[in-house]
Amino acid sequence: MSHPLRRPLSLLPFALLAACAGNTDPAAGGSDSSAEVWPPPAPEHGIQLVIDDVTLGVGEELEMCRPVQADNPEGGMVTRIELYANDGLHHTFITKGDEGILTQEEACFGLPEAAMEGYSIPEPLYASSTQVGRETVEFPEGVGVSVEAAQNFIINYHLTNYTGDVLDAEVYLNLHFADEDETAGMETAGLYVMGNITDWTVPAGGTGEITFSCPFPEAVDVFSLTPHMHAMGTGFKATDLDSGEVLMESDDWNSPTSTYLEPVRHFEEGEGMTVTCEWANTTDQDAEFGGTSNDEMCFLFGYHWPAASSMRFLSEYTGCTVQ
Repeated sequence: MSHPLRRPLSLLPFALLAACAGNTDPAAGGSDSSAEVWPPPAPEHGIQLVIDDVTLGVGEELEMCRPVQADNPEGGMVTRIELYANDGLHHTFITKGDEGILTQEEACFGLPEAAMEGYSIPEPLYASSTQVGRETVEFPEGVGVSVEAAQNFIINYHLTNYTGDVLDAEVYLNLHFADEDETAGMETAGLYVMGNITDWTVPAGGTGEITFSCPFPEAVDVFSLTPHMHAMGTGFKATDLDSGEVLMESDDWNSPTSTYLEPVRHFEEGEGMTVTCEWANTTDQDAEFGGTSNDEMCFLFGYHWPAASSMRFLSEYTGCTVQ
């Protein structure tokens, strides 16, 4: 199948990713080269979302958005999320799609074209970071993500093939429901996303850095922090906007580990977090924000509650400021 967003990988991410291939330690975020299919939850106890019908040639890259309607007969509260993918997954981003926003699979950059044009971000449910092949999210007791009966989803999947052979991509996401008698009074969680997309460039043969702060538009509890950079990333740090306390720090752009806050951290309206990203560019081309593995990114995302639509994307367009 030919597609306009099927692209060759540049030499830098291809070489770095190939060096990391074959990491099978789930704690390190690695994945096997041949997927061990996870059994789906029973329909009354959850949902399994699957991408297993895409083949990539050697050195090929592809990003798509696919609409999927689940077959769960009743709604529920998701309290456990399990991701399993083989070596082809760069990231996946799952949103709860309104019926009609996407009627057939299309090339995309994170979200369907209709959502991007209308600046209408569907409610996000889950996002994986760079090259993370295995991950389990377990919400604290009394907290979950809500889904409806026969829920419509949009699966954004970004695949890269650095294996040296033709790759049959396999991505499995299990959403496990709380028992019905446990759902009364549960807190509804949502996914927040913070990023800066316009105020930086990583010069050819040089280094780059940006620090930006995002005040939260309403009071929330934050449970998790997950960084997202590409192959030039050398450092990532998230701190409390007011105190400067380090909440998470990483120098691993490839399969970074999420940080879970215990206890969860409460932020009042106007409080928030500061993010710093650092890069080193060994190529002969400047790098800026973009969706391919040849480009760069600086994002922080994670779960918060109560779920707030104003937290879906915090950026320089919503009040975040560069330091």
